[in-house]
Amino acid sequence: MLTTSSRLLQLLTVLSSRPSWTAAELAGRIGITERTVRRDITRLRDLGYDVRSDPGRWGGYQLAEVVRLPATAITKLGAIDDAVEQTTPIGEVSLSTLAVLAMACRKSERVRLSYRDMNGRESVREADPHRLVHTGHRWYLVARDVSKDAWRTFRADRVTEARPTGRVVRLENPPDAAQLVASTLTSAYPLYATVRLPLPLAEARRLVPPTAGEHRADGPQSTIVEIGGTDAESVAVLLLRLGTPLSVLEPDEVRSAVRRRALELAEHNADRSRPDRDLRSET
Repeated sequence: MLTTSSRLLQLLTVLSSRPSWTAAELAGRIGITERTVRRDITRLRDLGYDVRSDPGRWGGYQLAEVVRLPATAITKLGAIDDAVEQTTPIGEVSLSTLAVLAMACRKSERVRLSYRDMNGRESVREADPHRLVHTGHRWYLVARDVSKDAWRTFRADRVTEARPTGRVVRLENPPDAAQLVASTLTSAYPLYATVRLPLPLAEARRLVPPTAGEHRADGPQSTIVEIGGTDAESVAVLLLRLGTPLSVLEPDEVRSAVRRRALELAEHNADRSRPDRDLRSET
């Protein structure tokens, strides 16, 4: 479950990516209901964002040009989360950093990032932002690394500071941001499992975001998904958390880990009343 602030920032990012969106399109893109879209649009307006709407059946929402992020917006977004219980932790990243990155994407403005890599090494990078991508657990900035002249993904929770440079840039042939994040994530694991979900492709993508696995339709009512992990046990836990029947096609070690954990879960929840009844009947 996304925190409210994360959902609002994702909505801002999507709104800024093109001139107009219908409520149905926004709902499908973010994975929420149209009612939640309308409620979140109202929240954004209350925070000071100029979100305009066209009346009528084919009307849409547009995010007007924002010169500067309202200072109170960041505080209010954080306060919203204080009233919301989180069931799925996301990478810790400051709302102010996300706001700066989202605005830089919207304005195509080069940013200077103070960045900490996976080994804790600090560096300063200049990057031309393209899109922010939320995987359900973390935010990623897709941007052109200026010094390397190459498209990269930056984990937002590793950005210790983001400073706009004031330089507006033109992006040449930007990549599909979600696909780049997906390919980066799914190519970084030492182990992959191929599973069949009894769901149509669209539903499977809502359950397992494209940034967390690679999908292909397996008929109209099932989908094959490839999911990566550090080892068989971690992949098994991930699959069981999906909360849906599934078949592990390969490898055998993941199938065995899923079966073992499922049996352990069933054992812990076995009916304990029957042995007691049998014992009472014998006495």
